[in-house]
Amino acid sequence: MSRFQSVRGLFMLAAFFLFLLIPNHARGQSNSQEPSIDVLEMLVSIAPEDAKAQHRLGVAYFRLKRYKDAINTFKREIRIDPESAGGFKALGIIYALLGRNEEALDALLESIRLCPVDSLELTPEQYNALSRNNPRLAKKLFKGTYK
Repeated sequence: MSRFQSVRGLFMLAAFFLFLLIPNHARGQSNSQEPSIDVLEMLVSIAPEDAKAQHRLGVAYFRLKRYKDAINTFKREIRIDPESAGGFKALGIIYALLGRNEEALDALLESIRLCPVDSLELTPEQYNALSRNNPRLAKKLFKGTYK
């Protein structure tokens, strides 16, 4: 292990403990156990080549409806890990929400290719958002799966 990797590991550990020590309300969260955007952005800045950190940051942006930031973050995740079915799935969902059907279909099909078993399992919240914003694509992809 190089000295850089050791120092980076210590910074990540320190950031994690900092997250644990700061109460949720001080991070702008009420009852959530999710880290704040600030903490996730700090972790990504410390370990920019960590695909999982990129994914968690992308999910946080998605939940805040910061879709442009989420798209850029999931694209970084995919550049780091081109086999990330979750990254492609997330991109597909966001593109579909934005009405970018061609891109949505391409990303979702790539997600299916990489991980056919669970690529198109959506939470009810994700499916409802998708069907409200893009009902044609939702029906085409999920024929009768969700009610």
